[in-house]
Amino acid sequence: MNQQKELARTTAEANDWQDSAIRWSLDSLASWIRFAELKVTAMLAIAGILVSGLLDRLPVILQAVNTRCLPVGTTIVASLLIYACAQLGVIVTALFVLWPRLTPARPSLFYFGHIASMSYESYQDEYTHSAPEKLREHAMRQIHDNSRIAGQKFRGVRVCTILLGVSLLAWIVLMLLT
Repeated sequence: MNQQKELARTTAEANDWQDSAIRWSLDSLASWIRFAELKVTAMLAIAGILVSGLLDRLPVILQAVNTRCLPVGTTIVASLLIYACAQLGVIVTALFVLWPRLTPARPSLFYFGHIASMSYESYQDEYTHSAPEKLREHAMRQIHDNSRIAGQKFRGVRVCTILLGVSLLAWIVLMLLT
């Protein structure tokens, strides 16, 4: 009898730990997704500042292309093209990171899109009549889907960071040569 009580207590503790881990994972992944979006938003702001600075200086840059010797003028034009392509890449990549992923791989009782497509009564019925194991499965699917989303967003953050660095270097060359 004591072994059965001990086994039941151990099983309940394991389930509690598993439920806590699932909650922590869902919260943590949501934070990581927000963090990736915050990073690219900051990069877009920096890119905007660089574009503003370049546009203010554009007449001077164009005049330098016409008045400087050929190698310097060519370097200015090349830097301007690299800068423009990198800035365009920053914008496109940042928009990709910010674009919401609204189609999960499978229906989930923890995904707002699936929940919103149901009536309240249907959601309540499906949720309350699901076995705890089924709810854990739905939560784990949501964790997996959110992990994929976070991974995609952080790959975009990495690309955006590289492109912003290239853009900044080209901007510095332009400022130094004009």
